[in-house]
Amino acid sequence: MLKHLTEQVTKPKRVVILGSAGFIGNACTQRLRELDVPSLELPHTVLDLTAPESGDLLADLLRPDDSLLFVAAKAPVKTESMLIDNLQMAETVCYAFRKSPVQHLV
Repeated sequence: MLKHLTEQVTKPKRVVILGSAGFIGNACTQRLRELDVPSLELPHTVLDLTAPESGDLLADLLRPDDSLLFVAAKAPVKTESMLIDNLQMAETVCYAFRKSPVQHLV
């Protein structure tokens, strides 16, 4: 069961979208625009989450009052290499989140 920690529903100050160029990320980006919610779109062409320096780069972009939407992935996973890349992306996001925590992780 989902339990909200706030009494009132409020708009996020900014949503950082990892994987914004993908099918789900693009749909989320469009919906956030409709709701007039500021966002920072980070497709893989801007931030490659498998690159060694990407954790520090992401941490530098994050603000404490951000919400982070993590929908980046190589899909569908057809090879062991693709699975390892997805795990590397998750590890990168965890590293950045530890270094620069945000309010919400989705």
